[in-house]
Amino acid sequence: MLVAEDSIHVRMLLKSILESAGYKVTTAVDGMEAFTLCGRKHFDLGVSDVEMPRLNGFDLIRENPRRQEAGRAAVCW
Repeated sequence: MLVAEDSIHVRMLLKSILESAGYKVTTAVDGMEAFTLCGRKHFDLGVSDVEMPRLNGFDLIRENPRRQEAGRAAVCW
């Protein structure tokens, strides 16, 4: 699972909660880092903040290099 969140506190809280639920979590500090990680590795699930520097959450979904493989994206805010 990939978690993209620019707030360190929220990012670490999400990581801790998700790992305690049994998920393997990779984190990204902003949308651009998440975009780069998506190009290098397959993630079964992504959780992203909407407002982030360099690349926001909506553009991350739209520009994701693996978007065709993923099919649909659920967006909740």
